[in-house]
Amino acid sequence: MKEVWQMLEALRGSIRGDEMPQMILLEAASKLGALPETKGWANDRWTSFQKDPAYPQLQAAAQTLLGLGKQDRLKALDGIFERGQWGVGSPWISREVSQQIAGLAVGTSSARCSFGSSLHPCLHLALLSEEQGIPLDLAFVDLTPEVCDLASLCAAVLEINLSVFLGLPFERLDGVQANTEIAFPHLGWKLQPGLELPKRTMNWMGATQTGRLTGEAIAIADQLAQAPQAQSIISLSTGVLFRAVGVEATAREELINSGRLHAVLDVPSGMTYHETGIQTGMLILSSESDTQDVIRVLDMSDPSLSTRTSRGRYEAKTDVSWKDIIFGPLNEIEFGRDVTIPEIEEQGRILTVSRYLGRTAAKLSIFNERYEVAELSHLVDLVRPVSLPKADDGDFIIHESAPGDIGDDGFLTEPPKVVTVNRGTLRKARNQQLEAGDVILSVKGTIGRVGIVPDTVPGRYKDEFWSAGQSMMILRPRRDQILPEVLYEYLSSDLMQEHLHNLASGAVIQSFNMQDLKSLPVPVPSKDEQNRVASAFRDRLDLHDEIQRIRGRITEHRAASWPHQDLGGL
Repeated sequence: MKEVWQMLEALRGSIRGDEMPQMILLEAASKLGALPETKGWANDRWTSFQKDPAYPQLQAAAQTLLGLGKQDRLKALDGIFERGQWGVGSPWISREVSQQIAGLAVGTSSARCSFGSSLHPCLHLALLSEEQGIPLDLAFVDLTPEVCDLASLCAAVLEINLSVFLGLPFERLDGVQANTEIAFPHLGWKLQPGLELPKRTMNWMGATQTGRLTGEAIAIADQLAQAPQAQSIISLSTGVLFRAVGVEATAREELINSGRLHAVLDVPSGMTYHETGIQTGMLILSSESDTQDVIRVLDMSDPSLSTRTSRGRYEAKTDVSWKDIIFGPLNEIEFGRDVTIPEIEEQGRILTVSRYLGRTAAKLSIFNERYEVAELSHLVDLVRPVSLPKADDGDFIIHESAPGDIGDDGFLTEPPKVVTVNRGTLRKARNQQLEAGDVILSVKGTIGRVGIVPDTVPGRYKDEFWSAGQSMMILRPRRDQILPEVLYEYLSSDLMQEHLHNLASGAVIQSFNMQDLKSLPVPVPSKDEQNRVASAFRDRLDLHDEIQRIRGRITEHRAASWPHQDLGGL
């Protein structure tokens, strides 16, 4: 395999990295006399390259590739893709995850793999079935000619039978009815309005062609409506697992009601798709003849199931079978559990895995047993800032706070971001003006950063005042219930910070479900204990002041030494 890569490295000046996989596949398929008909750009590029002085090197690399066994050929292709710099658009997912998915599906007599990212698992499944002597009818469907060409070429070079269909997988024009479906729709894909989809699929969603449609939500509906006979494996971004409105929420409701959802896997970013930091999930569906009354949730980032590479990327372990942990007994493990349908209903049908593993929630519950407990919305007035229309010539100046404006001592410092508004916007701005003793909490992007508004904040009727940005939530404590310092200390504790991160959801930008925030259980100590907590918080401020004085002395000492003293005078 190294010889193949070395030969291809020598071709880098003649062939672009993103062209390399198709070029060597075309040459190898030609040598086998199995060159398929292609529709994309690659054939023309390969034909013209045959006149290049470097063409013999490509021939030698292809011949070396064909001298390997089938599994080693696939492993070599994996290396070619890894080095090929295809970027975010690459259909080639990680080898380890592909092997695990193939292990989930092996034993089936027929499989349909849809969208480019299912190709690598598809090829592993073909070779694994062949090794075990299991006959397999295998189909691949994608809407891009170049990806379909790639699938046909891989099948030719690996010498496997694969039916390749060009078209939108959701249209089901290929007519394949398989016992196993592997569907990897594009992450975050928004379907174009007016796209023709089968009426049965749309009816299942209760959606219209003119509404907002996402490929991942339609992938769920497609499996429910078009493949009731199949065990299905669907990869998607985590937004589909928690988004509370729209087609995603409808898809989850129908999925849960169908009884076909067997497992939800939380797959850390980079484990499946190497070229993106998007957090992903994986759904495992049974056939409609094998319905479930519990759903298994699994955290695939657990050290039992994955390792971290030197670049910090998660990599699935291959010595632990996903099939065993998905379908076998769980025993006593921390990375998964079986969740009942009523429990999922109580959580608004949100399928984010961390919500159900409950390691932080259980510990907090034990702590809270010592106190009276109230929901956050009963202890504070919640104010959610809105966007304010700006006016360059406005008479009123607003300092808009962000998570980074909270100091190490827990107090909000004067926000450097300044906007001006006119009198017409003033009333709306006053509704989210910060007052002394307000607790602010970041609920979007930077999750869980908490601070207290100091006494030095401008007063209610000043023309220049502080407000909270849209990534923040204002928690205005009801002083007869809870003191600001007490709420701050609880929300800023390490365990609560971890819990807040678990509650947050989001594929790219993390955010809170507001209902989760409102219903957050908060312990309420006695008045005497609250006063002691507030006093201890104030005493700690002296330590922060001392730290600042020491930092100032360090800065002065450094400025007076070489070379800083001399350089400072230039």
